[in-house]
Amino acid sequence: MRLTAPTTLLTLCALATASGSIHAQAGINAASGSSKRKAPITGHLARRLLPVDRAAIDGAVLIEQAGRILAVGPRKTTTIPPEATVVDHGNNWLSPYFVDLHHHVSCGGGNDISLPYEAALAAFTIVPARQIGLDDRVGSLTVGKHADFLVTAGDPLDPRVPPSLVYTEGQLIHRLGDVR
Repeated sequence: MRLTAPTTLLTLCALATASGSIHAQAGINAASGSSKRKAPITGHLARRLLPVDRAAIDGAVLIEQAGRILAVGPRKTTTIPPEATVVDHGNNWLSPYFVDLHHHVSCGGGNDISLPYEAALAAFTIVPARQIGLDDRVGSLTVGKHADFLVTAGDPLDPRVPPSLVYTEGQLIHRLGDVR
């Protein structure tokens, strides 16, 4: 067979398509768990965790794998798998991302609307996630949702307390003081 520019191009396109299919299938196999290598598990320890959909947890752990939350609870009763990497955030707090920051809300005697603490936290997290149809993935620290969370040195609703670390799907994406 004589290779011409058009047949060479078609052959390369066919190979690229087949290669893409193989890689896509490998990704599907890895995502479905049929791969021999599992995604690492990480346990995040913190002084306080604000799940939003239930009461705050003191002395907490959040366990995540492959960007999803596997467990959230008190350290005393939540088992961290032996193969997990443990990240101890010390006296810091874990809270979900603030989904929409354009709110005029205060959690106590501010110039704007004052709300109870839980309602103010929800106004920055689960409520806007629900409004844009993403509450099945983000807005609270709940099993099955994305491991998207902030690490703060105290109350995340206090404007004087910026996030010291930001995680997206379990990956550290920002550290306070990083310049990009």
